[in-house]
Amino acid sequence: MRRCIRIFFLLMICLVFASCSGITPLSDSDADIYAKIHKRYSKMTSYTSEVTICAKGNKTENIYTAKQYYISPDKMLTVFDDGLKILINGAASQVKMGDNEAVFSASDDIYYLFINEFFRLYYLSQDTALSVANHSAGSITRLTAYLPSAKASRYKLVLTINNKTLSPDRLSVCDAGGNEVLYADFKSFIINDKIDEEIFS
Repeated sequence: MRRCIRIFFLLMICLVFASCSGITPLSDSDADIYAKIHKRYSKMTSYTSEVTICAKGNKTENIYTAKQYYISPDKMLTVFDDGLKILINGAASQVKMGDNEAVFSASDDIYYLFINEFFRLYYLSQDTALSVANHSAGSITRLTAYLPSAKASRYKLVLTINNKTLSPDRLSVCDAGGNEVLYADFKSFIINDKIDEEIFS
């Protein structure tokens, strides 16, 4: 009898700790959306998208419009409306403005604003989060990946995906307090688009 009482108390203690941990199992519909997102982006070999990029400072916000191009595995190009081009081809990076061009080591911020880079970090990360919410535009899913070289000013990435279209709405770089310091809003996102590789030359 004492053994049964001990087992009962151990089970009760485990249940108390499990309920306090804040782990909430996914509902069937949430798990279904997550599976659809995983299936769609695990087969992504390229994409093009118009983006609005916002960089937030202490008291200012700088907003830019651009177009992003990506071809698997590691070719990325951002072309800003003012003519600035940032090309990433593997480990090599290049910036070009008109006839002036320079080779440089790309800032991590440039990588963070690409969807493929988010998913690479998301699946590598030991700490990830998933939440499904409703807002005025309908249901969305937020995926969170914590950066491997996290700093107070660059702590995590948050990708918001529209559940109806499965297209990205916003990719945010957040600080340790959860505040957006940089984000890209996506429009006209075309997954597995045919892209002429000459643009990466």
